[in-house]
Amino acid sequence: MNKLILQKRKAAFLLLTIVTLSFAACKVQLISAYDANIHTQITTTTTNIDSFYTQMLATTSSRDSSRAYAKFASAYADIEVQLRTLYNINSTRAKNAQQDTICKLTLSQWIKYEAMHKTNGTLKDFQITLNRDFMLAKMQAMEVSERAKTLGVSQASTTNP
Repeated sequence: MNKLILQKRKAAFLLLTIVTLSFAACKVQLISAYDANIHTQITTTTTNIDSFYTQMLATTSSRDSSRAYAKFASAYADIEVQLRTLYNINSTRAKNAQQDTICKLTLSQWIKYEAMHKTNGTLKDFQITLNRDFMLAKMQAMEVSERAKTLGVSQASTTNP
């Protein structure tokens, strides 16, 4: 009887050891890995958006034709291409739904702001400020989403000697 109990304990211990080791060896990745190139592209696009609106606000006036849409169409297109590239890259990355959504919403809003400028022919100072602030907030969300992917890597490297 004692021999049977001893065998059951050994079997249970062996099973527990196998299960513990298998869980320890597993690495579950719930989000895509950090990509320094994408982070750089996000930062570059953010700078371009900020520069676009800041220059428009500082060097033009809504009282004359200096803010006419036609004068900014090329810059709108350049930034749209950058945002579309970010969206395309992020939409093809596995386990990247949050950042994919942020990119899609940011691109969509940029297109709406361009259409508003094109339709109205000009923008008022407060519109430029609001557009810039909203776009920069979206870009910041995109950057935070990418940087958050480094947290698991940093924690894993500090916990595993």
